[in-house]
Amino acid sequence: MDREAFFALLTDEAAAPDPKFIRKLRKQVIKASGGGILPGSPNMIVAGVITAATAGVIGFALLQSDNPAPLITSDTSDQADVETQTPQSSNQPNANSAAEDVDDENTDSNDVAEDDPQTADEPTQDSNASDNDPQTPDPTPTPPTTPSNIPFTVKFWNYAKGATPVVQDDTPDYQVTVGDRLDFDWGIESPGGAVGEDLFVAQAVATQYLDPGDYVINMNINDGVRVFVNGVMVYERWQLYGGEIDQAEFSVGSDPETEIVIEYFEEAGEAVFKAEIVAN
Repeated sequence: MDREAFFALLTDEAAAPDPKFIRKLRKQVIKASGGGILPGSPNMIVAGVITAATAGVIGFALLQSDNPAPLITSDTSDQADVETQTPQSSNQPNANSAAEDVDDENTDSNDVAEDDPQTADEPTQDSNASDNDPQTPDPTPTPPTTPSNIPFTVKFWNYAKGATPVVQDDTPDYQVTVGDRLDFDWGIESPGGAVGEDLFVAQAVATQYLDPGDYVINMNINDGVRVFVNGVMVYERWQLYGGEIDQAEFSVGSDPETEIVIEYFEEAGEAVFKAEIVAN
Protein backbone atom coordinates (compact mmCIF):
# COMPACT_ATOMS: atom_id res chain seq x y z
CA MET A 1 0.00 0.00 0.00
CA ASP A 2 1.38 3.34 -0.94
CA ARG A 3 1.02 6.54 1.11
CA GLU A 4 -2.03 7.81 -0.81
CA ALA A 5 -3.96 4.57 -0.36
CA PHE A 6 -3.19 4.48 3.36
CA PHE A 7 -4.49 7.96 4.00
CA ALA A 8 -7.51 7.32 1.78
CA LEU A 9 -8.31 4.37 4.07
CA LEU A 10 -8.11 6.63 7.08
CA THR A 11 -10.36 9.24 5.48
CA ASP A 12 -13.07 6.79 4.31
CA GLU A 13 -13.35 4.63 7.47
CA ALA A 14 -12.68 7.09 10.27
CA ALA A 15 -16.22 8.51 10.21
CA ALA A 16 -17.57 5.32 11.77
CA PRO A 17 -14.75 3.34 13.39
CA ASP A 18 -15.52 -0.19 14.61
CA PRO A 19 -13.41 -3.19 15.64
CA LYS A 20 -13.20 -4.54 12.12
CA PHE A 21 -11.81 -1.22 10.92
CA ILE A 22 -9.23 -1.18 13.74
CA ARG A 23 -8.07 -4.71 12.90
CA LYS A 24 -7.93 -3.81 9.22
CA LEU A 25 -5.87 -0.70 9.98
CA ARG A 26 -3.41 -2.63 12.12
CA LYS A 27 -2.88 -5.21 9.39
CA GLN A 28 -2.25 -2.48 6.80
CA VAL A 29 0.24 -0.68 9.03
CA ILE A 30 2.11 -3.91 9.84
CA LYS A 31 2.17 -4.76 6.18
CA ALA A 32 3.44 -1.29 5.31
CA SER A 33 6.17 -1.45 7.92
CA GLY A 34 7.65 -4.49 6.30
CA GLY A 35 7.61 -3.38 2.75
CA GLY A 36 6.84 0.16 1.82
CA ILE A 37 5.80 2.78 4.24
CA LEU A 38 8.47 2.42 6.95
CA PRO A 39 11.18 0.15 5.47
CA GLY A 40 13.73 -1.25 7.90
CA SER A 41 12.13 0.20 11.06
CA PRO A 42 12.32 -1.71 14.26
CA ASN A 43 9.21 -3.30 15.90
CA MET A 44 9.06 -0.54 18.50
CA ILE A 45 8.65 2.04 15.79
CA VAL A 46 5.93 -0.11 14.18
CA ALA A 47 3.97 -0.36 17.44
CA GLY A 48 4.20 3.38 17.96
CA VAL A 49 2.94 4.06 14.47
CA ILE A 50 -0.02 1.69 15.00
CA THR A 51 -0.92 3.29 18.31
CA ALA A 52 -0.69 6.81 16.92
CA ALA A 53 -2.74 5.92 13.91
CA THR A 54 -5.41 4.24 16.00
CA ALA A 55 -5.65 7.22 18.35
CA GLY A 56 -5.90 9.60 15.47
CA VAL A 57 -8.69 7.64 13.83
CA ILE A 58 -10.71 7.40 17.04
CA GLY A 59 -10.23 11.09 17.81
CA PHE A 60 -11.27 12.03 14.30
CA ALA A 61 -14.43 9.88 14.62
CA LEU A 62 -15.38 11.40 17.95
CA LEU A 63 -15.13 14.90 16.55
CA GLN A 64 -17.45 14.08 13.65
CA SER A 65 -20.07 12.10 15.66
CA ASP A 66 -23.15 13.82 17.23
CA ASN A 67 -23.41 11.04 19.94
CA PRO A 68 -19.84 10.07 20.79
CA ALA A 69 -19.54 6.34 21.47
CA PRO A 70 -17.60 4.93 24.43
CA LEU A 71 -13.96 4.16 23.94
CA ILE A 72 -13.46 0.84 22.11
CA THR A 73 -10.16 -0.94 22.33
CA SER A 74 -8.66 -3.17 19.70
CA ASP A 75 -8.83 -6.26 21.93
CA THR A 76 -12.02 -8.31 21.68
CA SER A 77 -11.66 -9.34 25.33
CA ASP A 78 -11.71 -5.67 26.30
CA GLN A 79 -14.88 -5.26 24.28
CA ALA A 80 -16.50 -8.07 26.23
CA ASP A 81 -15.54 -6.32 29.47
CA VAL A 82 -17.17 -3.10 28.30
CA GLU A 83 -20.35 -4.93 27.33
CA THR A 84 -20.42 -6.67 30.71
CA GLN A 85 -20.15 -3.34 32.53
CA THR A 86 -22.97 -1.75 30.50
CA PRO A 87 -25.70 -0.55 32.95
CA GLN A 88 -28.83 -2.64 33.05
CA SER A 89 -31.83 -1.45 31.10
CA SER A 90 -34.41 0.44 33.08
CA ASN A 91 -36.98 -2.15 31.94
CA GLN A 92 -35.20 -5.05 33.71
CA PRO A 93 -36.43 -5.88 37.24
CA ASN A 94 -34.12 -4.99 40.09
CA ALA A 95 -33.78 -7.61 42.88
CA ASN A 96 -33.17 -5.01 45.59
CA SER A 97 -36.18 -3.00 44.46
CA ALA A 98 -38.37 -6.13 44.57
CA ALA A 99 -37.19 -6.93 48.09
CA GLU A 100 -37.98 -3.37 49.18
CA ASP A 101 -41.48 -3.71 47.70
CA VAL A 102 -42.03 -6.91 49.70
CA ASP A 103 -40.88 -5.16 52.89
CA ASP A 104 -43.28 -2.29 52.18
CA GLU A 105 -46.17 -4.72 51.73
CA ASN A 106 -45.32 -6.46 55.01
CA THR A 107 -45.18 -3.09 56.78
CA ASP A 108 -48.58 -2.12 55.36
CA SER A 109 -50.04 -5.43 56.51
CA ASN A 110 -48.71 -4.89 60.04
CA ASP A 111 -50.16 -1.36 60.08
CA VAL A 112 -53.59 -2.69 59.07
CA ALA A 113 -53.47 -5.33 61.80
CA GLU A 114 -52.60 -2.70 64.42
CA ASP A 115 -55.39 -0.38 63.23
CA ASP A 116 -58.01 -3.14 63.22
CA PRO A 117 -59.12 -3.70 66.85
CA GLN A 118 -60.94 -6.88 65.99
CA THR A 119 -57.75 -8.42 64.54
CA ALA A 120 -55.40 -7.13 67.25
CA ASP A 121 -57.53 -7.59 70.35
CA GLU A 122 -59.85 -10.48 69.56
CA PRO A 123 -58.87 -13.49 71.70
CA THR A 124 -58.26 -16.78 70.03
CA GLN A 125 -61.05 -19.26 70.60
CA ASP A 126 -59.87 -22.49 72.14
CA SER A 127 -61.90 -25.41 70.82
CA ASN A 128 -61.13 -27.30 74.06
CA ALA A 129 -61.99 -24.35 76.34
CA SER A 130 -65.29 -25.91 77.33
CA ASP A 131 -63.47 -29.18 78.21
CA ASN A 132 -61.03 -27.31 80.48
CA ASP A 133 -63.68 -25.29 82.31
CA PRO A 134 -64.58 -26.65 85.75
CA GLN A 135 -67.80 -28.60 85.68
CA THR A 136 -70.65 -27.01 87.57
CA PRO A 137 -71.87 -29.60 90.07
CA ASP A 138 -75.43 -30.72 89.76
CA PRO A 139 -77.62 -29.08 92.38
CA THR A 140 -78.52 -31.25 95.32
CA PRO A 141 -82.07 -32.50 94.82
CA THR A 142 -84.48 -30.80 97.18
CA PRO A 143 -86.42 -33.37 99.17
CA PRO A 144 -90.19 -33.11 98.79
CA THR A 145 -91.74 -30.84 101.35
CA THR A 146 -94.09 -32.59 103.75
CA PRO A 147 -97.40 -30.75 104.04
CA SER A 148 -98.34 -29.36 107.38
CA ASN A 149 -100.71 -31.30 109.57
CA ILE A 150 -104.34 -30.26 109.61
CA PRO A 151 -105.28 -29.77 113.28
CA PHE A 152 -108.27 -31.26 114.97
CA THR A 153 -111.58 -29.56 114.31
CA VAL A 154 -114.18 -30.57 116.94
CA LYS A 155 -117.95 -30.31 116.39
CA PHE A 156 -120.61 -30.74 119.14
CA TRP A 157 -124.32 -31.72 119.10
CA ASN A 158 -126.83 -32.14 121.86
CA TYR A 159 -128.96 -35.29 122.00
CA ALA A 160 -132.11 -36.16 123.97
CA LYS A 161 -132.19 -38.18 127.21
CA GLY A 162 -132.87 -41.86 126.50
CA ALA A 163 -131.80 -41.56 122.85
CA THR A 164 -128.73 -43.22 121.39
CA PRO A 165 -125.85 -40.76 121.05
CA VAL A 166 -125.24 -40.29 117.31
CA VAL A 167 -122.97 -37.93 115.39
CA GLN A 168 -125.20 -35.84 113.20
CA ASP A 169 -124.83 -34.36 109.71
CA ASP A 170 -126.51 -30.99 110.30
CA THR A 171 -125.02 -27.79 111.57
CA PRO A 172 -123.22 -28.37 114.89
CA ASP A 173 -124.31 -26.65 118.09
CA TYR A 174 -120.75 -25.69 118.72
CA GLN A 175 -117.37 -25.98 116.90
CA VAL A 176 -113.77 -25.36 117.88
CA THR A 177 -110.34 -25.97 116.28
CA VAL A 178 -107.37 -27.13 118.35
CA GLY A 179 -103.90 -28.56 117.63
CA ASP A 180 -102.58 -32.06 116.85
CA ARG A 181 -103.95 -33.49 120.10
CA LEU A 182 -107.13 -33.26 122.16
CA ASP A 183 -106.99 -32.00 125.75
CA PHE A 184 -110.50 -31.28 127.03
CA ASP A 185 -111.51 -31.61 130.70
CA TRP A 186 -114.84 -29.84 131.26
CA GLY A 187 -115.81 -31.40 134.58
CA ILE A 188 -119.48 -30.65 135.00
CA GLU A 189 -119.37 -27.59 132.71
CA SER A 190 -120.59 -27.11 129.13
CA PRO A 191 -118.04 -27.35 126.32
CA GLY A 192 -119.35 -24.02 125.04
CA GLY A 193 -122.00 -22.39 122.96
CA ALA A 194 -125.46 -24.03 123.06
CA VAL A 195 -124.10 -27.38 124.23
CA GLY A 196 -125.36 -28.60 127.64
CA GLU A 197 -123.28 -29.98 130.56
CA ASP A 198 -124.51 -33.54 129.77
CA LEU A 199 -126.07 -35.45 126.89
CA PHE A 200 -123.84 -34.31 124.02
CA VAL A 201 -121.73 -35.96 121.35
CA ALA A 202 -118.56 -34.71 119.66
CA GLN A 203 -116.57 -35.54 116.55
CA ALA A 204 -112.85 -34.55 116.21
CA VAL A 205 -111.29 -34.76 112.70
CA ALA A 206 -107.64 -34.17 111.81
CA THR A 207 -105.20 -35.02 109.01
CA GLN A 208 -101.61 -35.78 109.92
CA TYR A 209 -98.60 -36.70 107.72
CA LEU A 210 -96.85 -39.56 109.46
CA ASP A 211 -93.75 -41.57 108.60
CA PRO A 212 -94.23 -45.26 107.87
CA GLY A 213 -94.49 -47.30 111.06
CA ASP A 214 -96.75 -48.30 113.93
CA TYR A 215 -98.63 -45.76 116.04
CA VAL A 216 -100.86 -45.68 119.08
CA ILE A 217 -103.49 -43.18 120.23
CA ASN A 218 -103.45 -42.83 124.02
CA MET A 219 -106.83 -41.61 125.31
CA ASN A 220 -108.49 -40.51 128.53
CA ILE A 221 -112.22 -40.67 127.88
CA ASN A 222 -115.31 -40.19 130.11
CA ASP A 223 -117.78 -41.57 128.84
CA GLY A 224 -117.65 -43.41 125.43
CA VAL A 225 -115.28 -43.32 122.41
CA ARG A 226 -114.51 -44.89 119.02
CA VAL A 227 -111.65 -44.25 116.53
CA PHE A 228 -111.39 -44.35 112.71
CA VAL A 229 -108.10 -44.19 110.76
CA ASN A 230 -108.45 -43.47 107.01
CA GLY A 231 -112.12 -44.50 107.20
CA VAL A 232 -111.50 -47.77 109.05
CA MET A 233 -112.62 -48.18 112.68
CA VAL A 234 -109.59 -49.32 114.73
CA TYR A 235 -111.05 -48.96 118.24
CA GLU A 236 -114.52 -48.83 119.89
CA ARG A 237 -115.82 -48.50 123.45
CA TRP A 238 -119.15 -46.83 122.93
CA GLN A 239 -120.51 -47.06 126.53
CA LEU A 240 -120.42 -45.37 129.88
CA TYR A 241 -117.06 -44.88 131.48
CA GLY A 242 -116.02 -47.68 133.81
CA GLY A 243 -112.40 -46.64 134.52
CA GLU A 244 -110.89 -48.16 131.34
CA ILE A 245 -107.60 -47.12 129.73
CA ASP A 246 -108.27 -46.56 126.02
CA GLN A 247 -105.59 -47.11 123.32
CA ALA A 248 -106.08 -47.39 119.58
CA GLU A 249 -103.29 -48.85 117.45
CA PHE A 250 -102.74 -48.47 113.70
CA SER A 251 -99.99 -48.59 111.09
CA VAL A 252 -98.87 -46.18 108.35
CA GLY A 253 -97.48 -47.40 105.04
CA SER A 254 -95.82 -45.53 102.17
CA ASP A 255 -98.55 -42.87 102.06
CA PRO A 256 -97.93 -40.45 104.92
CA GLU A 257 -101.34 -38.76 104.72
CA THR A 258 -103.41 -40.10 107.58
CA GLU A 259 -106.95 -39.01 108.45
CA ILE A 260 -107.94 -39.56 112.07
CA VAL A 261 -111.55 -39.31 113.33
CA ILE A 262 -112.40 -39.69 117.04
CA GLU A 263 -116.03 -39.74 118.16
CA TYR A 264 -117.02 -39.10 121.80
CA PHE A 265 -120.16 -38.85 123.95
CA GLU A 266 -120.94 -37.60 127.46
CA GLU A 267 -123.96 -39.04 129.35
CA ALA A 268 -123.68 -37.49 132.81
CA GLY A 269 -121.21 -36.49 135.52
CA GLU A 270 -117.62 -35.59 134.77
CA ALA A 271 -116.76 -34.89 131.12
CA VAL A 272 -113.20 -35.65 129.89
CA PHE A 273 -111.98 -35.92 126.23
CA LYS A 274 -108.23 -36.33 125.78
CA ALA A 275 -106.22 -38.04 123.01
CA GLU A 276 -102.62 -37.98 121.73
CA ILE A 277 -100.94 -39.84 118.81
CA VAL A 278 -97.47 -41.31 119.40
CA ALA A 279 -95.18 -43.73 117.55
CA ASN A 280 -95.45 -47.24 118.98
